[in-house]
Amino acid sequence: MKLDFSLETRIRVLLVEDNVDDIYLSKELVARSGSLAVEWTNASSVADAIRSLADEEFDAVLLDLALPDSRGLETVSSLVAVTETVPIVVLTGEAEESLGQKAIGIGAQDYLVKWPKDGQTIVRALRYAIERKRAIEKLRASEARYRSLIQTAGSVILSLSSDGRILECNQAAEQVFCWNRDEMLGQNFFSTCLAEEVAARVRGEFRKVQREGSNRGLEFAVRTRGGEERVLLWNVTWLPGEKTSEGSLIAVGQDITEQKKIESQLRQAQKMEAIGRLAGGVAHDFNNLLTVITGYTQIAMDRLPTDDPVVECLREVDIAAERAASLTQQLLIFSRKQIRQPTILDLNTLIRDSVKMLGRLIGEDIELITRLDPVPAPVKADPNELQQLIMNLAVNSRDAMPTGGQFVLETKNVHCDKADVLSHPEMPPGTYVLLTVADTGYGMDEATLSRIFDPFFTTKDVGKGTGLGLAIVYGIVKESDGFIYVSSRRGAGTTFRIYLPRHGGLAKATCSADSVLAIPESSSVGSSENANH
Repeated sequence: MKLDFSLETRIRVLLVEDNVDDIYLSKELVARSGSLAVEWTNASSVADAIRSLADEEFDAVLLDLALPDSRGLETVSSLVAVTETVPIVVLTGEAEESLGQKAIGIGAQDYLVKWPKDGQTIVRALRYAIERKRAIEKLRASEARYRSLIQTAGSVILSLSSDGRILECNQAAEQVFCWNRDEMLGQNFFSTCLAEEVAARVRGEFRKVQREGSNRGLEFAVRTRGGEERVLLWNVTWLPGEKTSEGSLIAVGQDITEQKKIESQLRQAQKMEAIGRLAGGVAHDFNNLLTVITGYTQIAMDRLPTDDPVVECLREVDIAAERAASLTQQLLIFSRKQIRQPTILDLNTLIRDSVKMLGRLIGEDIELITRLDPVPAPVKADPNELQQLIMNLAVNSRDAMPTGGQFVLETKNVHCDKADVLSHPEMPPGTYVLLTVADTGYGMDEATLSRIFDPFFTTKDVGKGTGLGLAIVYGIVKESDGFIYVSSRRGAGTTFRIYLPRHGGLAKATCSADSVLAIPESSSVGSSENANH
């Protein structure tokens, strides 16, 4: 440690000594050196010294080990315990030099054998003691600032041994892993914080960092105390020690879990947009072909006798064409290319008018529950599309509750500020009408949930579903400038939350049940059968 020797030429020293001759000799030797002006204060016992340290400020303590109320190392310990900032230089006899060395071990800065031949030795010892103490205090302050910086950093910071034991961690690590510091220290990072299939790969990458002495950027998921997975972007560096085994890995991780979710949502939206454009184009061309098929079928049936066996065959062709036309209509809804007639309507009224039909649709075994906001819920949307949306979800819920259950429709006027939409950053703050559609069915697993809005994705048997029901729901919500979120667990039902922008005015138009789109049977197009939740 480099000392700057910028010490002022006048210092205050507490001389703890009970021998009058030794007191005089120490002061006289320092005075004769002429290199340092000392203001002395004398204490003849440890008790006096402790009182003096409490009442006054000193630059150093010159301490005799043999005092009336204490002897040996106990004397040093007593003063070290009451002062952290004042350096102590021990005075010991020639036969007690080893005792002086031990005194340094318990907190003294230096020791002198009584008495040195000149005062310069005492001055030098005092200077060194004061400068060393100041340097140590600066180092401690620097370490405290560094530790504070590490602890308050927003990134996860871990110090790991070469075999993966956690040597140190900060508060961000405690928050991400849901363990406190004492619980984490000593744990093996690879086995405690990583899934087995991830641990082997990460261990290999960490060994490369250690072997090459470089740093490396890595992205991998960690496992929290509760088993949740969080994705972090890591920068890993090897900090060598005097020996290879004494070095440590410093891993700094940024939690990007929410960012990954947003990226996934963006990719899903882009995919849906591309599929929508494709579906719209196919539907238009297919409609043109169906027009030709149905037209010539009708001409052929008109020209044949009614009892001709071919007429029955043509009739089946015509029925199949009508079903295909229904399919193209739904493709147009999904692709947002159908003719829309948005109007300002009260969602509460639309649901009340649809209750009777919904009751018939879901059956007697399922209890239909409505919880409607007492305040009108005006939105601007196509009423037929909204009823199609509700019934698609109702059919989906019905199929998820073959032995009965509850189907709940709830509306609520909500205002979402910036804090509310943090988990859904694609939804801007504002006032919305929240439509919640929930059931007590058997729910969906994560794999099914991740594909629920994909067109033509269905978990039903072949021939029992087209996989367009929930894709259409998604298209209707987006066409109405809304947002839709789904939560579900196996055995715990499914909940759809649909946020539609609340219109500033009162509802000017409502929609009766008579205008509801025809709902085919569950085996045909139009039912919501993307997933049996």
